[in-house]
Amino acid sequence: MIPSLELVTEASYEYDQEKAVSKAKEEGFEIVESSPTTLLLDLDSQHAYDKLPKRIELMNKLFRWYVKKRDEWRSKSGNWHVVCSIEVETTIYNRLWMEVCLGSDPKRSMIGFSHHLKDVRPGLCSVLFKPTTSKATSWFDLIKD
Repeated sequence: MIPSLELVTEASYEYDQEKAVSKAKEEGFEIVESSPTTLLLDLDSQHAYDKLPKRIELMNKLFRWYVKKRDEWRSKSGNWHVVCSIEVETTIYNRLWMEVCLGSDPKRSMIGFSHHLKDVRPGLCSVLFKPTTSKATSWFDLIKD
């Protein structure tokens, strides 16, 4: 028998996504949300960004989800935020797994998974904030103050 998942959250790993979304809206950011056909990647290095095309190619060969890069921008910290489309609707679990396999920040995915388990935003595992100017950030950056 497989044991059930027990969610234990340290206070230091609590992120108030709703507060971050509100703050991002106030600052004029576009809120980019995940969906059954959307992947949101937070690539923490140029190396991860450079490897993305090959990772997408391999994923498409192995799983035939037909991942395509749709949009990208630099975050405030200099990381890359990338939005990918997939032609086949899939579960939140598959999307989080796909994001990590494509090189996205694993901590971000773990927090997204914990939000899903706690029904913070049902069905929505992550968001990115797209700047309307050259300024960019993720919801992690907006809640640090």
